Amino acid sequence: MTINTKIPEDVEARFRRTVEQLYGTGGTAIALERAIELWLSETKYEIVAIERKLNNDALKRLQPELEKQQGRYVVIAHGKLQGVGDSIESLRSLAPNAHHRLVFKVGEPLPRKRRLGWRVRRKQGDPSAGIAKTSSL
Repeated sequence: MTINTKIPEDVEARFRRTVEQLYGTGGTAIALERAIELWLSETKYEIVAIERKLNNDALKRLQPELEKQQGRYVVIAHGKLQGVGDSIESLRSLAPNAHHRLVFKVGEPLPRKRRLGWRVRRKQGDPSAGIAKTSSL
């Protein structure tokens, strides 16, 4: 792949010096590949959030149509109804590249939204707030 772009001169100079120090001559491709991989991993969560909103909006929009499918499973992905089937297994191959999808049985209550993990609130100015205190024996 060839990419042509213009970046600020000071950034380019720092980039070239650092590449030379870390990888030697010809290390530009290695550094750029690592930078792209990092960027892709960081943007994954943004993509999931965008697809989640599309799918939830589609669910609201499709409610009247979905009511006709009582007792059947549906898949919503990429903001569209991807398919309807009598089992989850029959829908397994739909939207394989989706980062977020809704799969549920029509007519059954949707699961409540849950937050997994711990949420700690710190008191302002107290860096140790929220940290469990231990005693030595």
